[in-house]
Amino acid sequence: MANKFEITAVKGREILDCWGYPTLQVDVWVNNDVLGRAGVPCGRSTGTNEAFELRDGEKRYAGFWVRKVVDNVNQ
Repeated sequence: MANKFEITAVKGREILDCWGYPTLQVDVWVNNDVLGRAGVPCGRSTGTNEAFELRDGEKRYAGFWVRKVVDNVNQ
């Protein structure tokens, strides 16, 4: 059986989360028709099992800029 659904486009961008920190938002288009959108909020936990946050470390937003992350999604 053929897959009815195909991811046809992905677009990432930088947004500000509810704390005012830059974070990633991604749009995913399926079959050039259906759009799904998700924001990735910045976590505040630092436990050993937490996901790694990739930050740019530049002066903008006190080093919290996520331009490299957006580039990774868009490439």
